[in-house]
Amino acid sequence: MDFEKMKSYFSGNGDWIGYFAFLLMVGGLITLRVSTGIGIAVMILGFAVFAILCLLSVKKISDDEYDSIVTKYADSLKSRAMSKLGVDESKVNEIAPIFMGGYDFEGADKFKQGNDKIWRSNIYKSIMLFFSRNELHCYTIRFKTTENLIIGEGTDVYFYQDIVSASTASESNKITIGGKETIINSEVFRLTTKGGTSLTVNIIDSRHAQESVNAMRALLREKKSS
Repeated sequence: MDFEKMKSYFSGNGDWIGYFAFLLMVGGLITLRVSTGIGIAVMILGFAVFAILCLLSVKKISDDEYDSIVTKYADSLKSRAMSKLGVDESKVNEIAPIFMGGYDFEGADKFKQGNDKIWRSNIYKSIMLFFSRNELHCYTIRFKTTENLIIGEGTDVYFYQDIVSASTASESNKITIGGKETIINSEVFRLTTKGGTSLTVNIIDSRHAQESVNAMRALLREKKSS
């Protein structure tokens, strides 16, 4: 993952530079009345700043591109997950593995509300669920999107009979950005067991997540009735 490219997503300096370039060009036009040489020089400077801004903006990435890079990286960790769980792919094929994840705001130091009004951070939490004959194997990882840093990872194994529910829901949480409290609305996947254990992760693609949850529920019903 190109971490410098990912950092550019959160860069917010372009707006004021663009205003500055515009003011320079307008100032150059006004100055032409007083001094042609100075006016032309100011206008050239304004165009130069604008050109540099355009070049820099090419490097910035969109909301969709940021999401795509992060999710592809998370999905590429499948072999790592299976290694940590100590399972063989041929033994966890009751249904297709389920990968879900989303941006985590706890401990994040970069935040941005995209053009789609969705908040993103530079921490991503992903879970991978693998289904064997009698057990659900779960791998969880949190990593930074702007540097090569895994914040934490873990594994869990649940017997199907011990799983109480698998669900999705909409939740609101407060985070502090620049000393100001902001409400973040997120779609969440939650797995709950008889022992009160709860596995929770924010999700980006709620439609895909719901399809995965439906497939998981169908398997749980089958396992519990057999």
